[in-house]
Amino acid sequence: MTHRRTYILYSLLISCTIAFSQVQSLSETEKIRILSDSLLSKIISEAGLKPASHLFLLRHGLTSQPVLYTSVINSLFSHHISVVTDSTLSDTTMSVAFRRVSIEYGKTFSNSIFGTLYTVRTTALSVDVSISTQKKIMWAGSGTLAGIDTVRYSDIQDLHSNNLPTTMYTSPTLSFFDSIFEPLIITVASGVAIYLFFTIRS
Repeated sequence: MTHRRTYILYSLLISCTIAFSQVQSLSETEKIRILSDSLLSKIISEAGLKPASHLFLLRHGLTSQPVLYTSVINSLFSHHISVVTDSTLSDTTMSVAFRRVSIEYGKTFSNSIFGTLYTVRTTALSVDVSISTQKKIMWAGSGTLAGIDTVRYSDIQDLHSNNLPTTMYTSPTLSFFDSIFEPLIITVASGVAIYLFFTIRS
């Protein structure tokens, strides 16, 4: 009965660990794109831009930011607003300037002493938008949006992108316990478990 209970306990622990570790985290680029789409969609609605309209988009602040530029275009298209490349083809001009693009990772943590290390990621965007008609500003405003999620510490390198135009980026740091003591405890515990296993069998 004891062996059966132990087996069931181990099975439950392994199942929970596998299920939790299979959660897929979004890359930094995907997080920025999602926040940008949501923020710009809200601003477009507040600005009163009507479907089937078309405008000229100033690219002075977006030329070197393909991820953000694509998000702006997609947000306009999702509202059925066309973007022209020639300013003479539209009386309406839209200017978009991202003044904050930040990704911050917090302190690492674990659910147990032998558990996987995680960290909280905070992604934030701030944008200024102005819309003018015949060189007269008709609407101007700004918005900020932030998203918080939890990612595995071991996945951060794969989720990171060097092409993002971040204004602030904070990498997580392992505590002294996580970097020294926990690996030592795991090593010792593994050795004890192996020793007990062969001792019990003999």
